[in-house]
Amino acid sequence: MQRIRTFLSTESKKLAALPPKARPQYIWMYYKIPIIALAFAVFFVSYMHGQMSAQLAESHFAACFGNTTAQLDGESEFARDYAQYAGYDLSEKSLAFFDECYCHPSERSSMNNAYFNLLVTYLDSGTIDVLVMDEIDVAAVGASGRLIDLRDERTRAIYEKYADRLVWCIPNEQSDYSDEPVPVAINLAGSRLVGEGKPYEEAALGINALAPHIGQVETFLSYLFAEEQP
Repeated sequence: MQRIRTFLSTESKKLAALPPKARPQYIWMYYKIPIIALAFAVFFVSYMHGQMSAQLAESHFAACFGNTTAQLDGESEFARDYAQYAGYDLSEKSLAFFDECYCHPSERSSMNNAYFNLLVTYLDSGTIDVLVMDEIDVAAVGASGRLIDLRDERTRAIYEKYADRLVWCIPNEQSDYSDEPVPVAINLAGSRLVGEGKPYEEAALGINALAPHIGQVETFLSYLFAEEQP
C-alpha cells in the first residue's frame, strides 16, 4: 500500500509540473493500456451482469460453475435433467446457469481478472444462489464473508446432512465472520459434477450469503448426489 501511495504522489507531482494542456497527453501516453483494460473490464462486467440479471428475473435457480469447459449453462442437458428432477417447468421460468467464469479467487492475481470482478458482482448483488469451483477457490471466496456460514438456521439441514463433506475456511479481514473457522461449502466428490469424465476433477459448492432462492439449494444438492440413471 505504501508503494502505491508513493507512486501516486510522484505521478501527481509530475502532472502538476506540466502545463494543463499537456496533462491529458501525458496520461494517455503512459497509461493508455491500463485505461483501455479498465474500460473493457467495466463494459464486460456490466454487460455480463445485465445478461445474468435478465435470466434471474425469470429463473427457478441460479448457479455459477467456475473454471470448467463443460457445457453447464441453462440450455445444457445437465440443466434440463436437473429441471426434470426438481419438477421445474422451463416454459415458465429458466435456470440461470452461468458456466463461463475463469478465475482463481485463491490467487492474488485474480484481483485484476474481469471474471473475478464479475463473480464478485454476482455474489454481492444476490444474483446467484450457489458457486461451484475447486475447493481452495470456494474457500477463498468464503473467507471474504460472501458465502453463508452453513450453521445458519436457513442452511442447518444442509449442514447436518453433509457434515462429513464440510469445507471450512479461516475468515479474512474483509469478512463479517468471527476469527474462528467457518463451514462455507460442501465437497462434491463422487457427485454428478466430480469424477472421471465429468466437468471437474474436484470441486466444492458454496451458497451465496445473499442467495435469492436459498430454499432450492437442498434440492440441487440432492440431485448432484442422486444415482444417475443408466
